[in-house]
Amino acid sequence: MGKARDLFKKYQTTLKIEKSNQLIREGMFSKTRNPMYVGMFILVFGFSIFSTNLISLVLPFVFLLLLRLIFVSKEERLMYDSFREEYVEYKKKVRRWI
Repeated sequence: MGKARDLFKKYQTTLKIEKSNQLIREGMFSKTRNPMYVGMFILVFGFSIFSTNLISLVLPFVFLLLLRLIFVSKEERLMYDSFREEYVEYKKKVRRWI
């Protein structure tokens, strides 16, 4: 999450879910449109692997689904509102997850 945060600082844009002033396409944002969420999923999945409870292996995927439904959908609408065709082109080149 640190490298993504550094890119947000470099481009002087916000980590908050609100209309953005910059479309970041370098670094990890050139591989996935949601690198911080991918990182959080990997972290939660890693913890679930070390758990002794089989149900805990389902939780990371529930977490991912909730991220998608609650946060990613809203962020994608805001990005489209901010950048229109530029964001559409970015979406064609860079996958949502990996």
